[in-house]
Amino acid sequence: MPRRPLPLLAAALAAALLAAGCTLLEKNPEPLANRLPEANLTGGPVDGDLDTFYRVQFYWSGHDADGRVVGFDYLLTNDEVTGPLLIDANLYARLEALGYTWTRTTAFQASFVVSADQSPDLDEPADSIYWEPDPERFHAQHTIFVRAVDDDGGISALPAHRTFTATTLAPEVRITYPADQGGFGGVDNAATVVRFRWTGWDSLQDGSVIDPDSSRFALVHEEDLAAFPDSGLLALLPDSAWSAWRGWNELDPDGENGGRTALLRDLEASGAGASGLHRFFVQAMDEAGAVTSHFQDGVNMRRLRVLTSLQPSLLL
Repeated sequence: MPRRPLPLLAAALAAALLAAGCTLLEKNPEPLANRLPEANLTGGPVDGDLDTFYRVQFYWSGHDADGRVVGFDYLLTNDEVTGPLLIDANLYARLEALGYTWTRTTAFQASFVVSADQSPDLDEPADSIYWEPDPERFHAQHTIFVRAVDDDGGISALPAHRTFTATTLAPEVRITYPADQGGFGGVDNAATVVRFRWTGWDSLQDGSVIDPDSSRFALVHEEDLAAFPDSGLLALLPDSAWSAWRGWNELDPDGENGGRTALLRDLEASGAGASGLHRFFVQAMDEAGAVTSHFQDGVNMRRLRVLTSLQPSLLL
């Protein structure tokens, strides 16, 4: 038998391999689908924690079975506003509809300052753990969501998540000027122009003490207080009775009003059927949104009798 030339044999073998390869390609025409990455929360408050310091830190990690994780998206919800969310395939659309947006990062942790601005409801048994005689412990529930992003642009089908309740103690505030003349339950005589100054502090759960975030004040005729429930302790004044919130270190260019001072002019004086009796309140708010709610005579509340016979004594 004549011997087949080697070049022809090699060509035949290459053709056979090419045909086999084409057959394999025809059997697997679609590339493998990208497997979505997964995220895990590895540190921070445990899920369901009912007493978390409002300055909170979370840690996370990720895994991608067919590639690598290149980043993470995270967001925090305020469950006091949105209510609890169902964790299912429609979660991302639901979060978007509620106005939440994701923050992308390549880091494996983030720190947050979250709100804790809900005062405890004494008629709600579940809130009993947040009630302390003075001051109240404010709280708010939040949920953190974290999802992983892979090198193909895929994101986790469902995010890692934890729900927790942030808490804080309301800040305290004390009027420092003018001096308390009347003492507890007494009335201070005042001119038709009065300057008030106050100081305050915010005690944190970690033992540190910082300045409050902001303050506001209210001046109410004594006769009008009957319309407001609990007008001494736990005064429930309407927002219309209060000044605007001012940053704690804020001060107007003219020096009249700011976060720790107020100059009140043209106060209604006693006489001609008017009692001239007023009550002055000051509240402070912390960075978590908790607000001073207890008012104590001579501390953050003053009773005034305005007299035209007195001359203003202003501290500039």
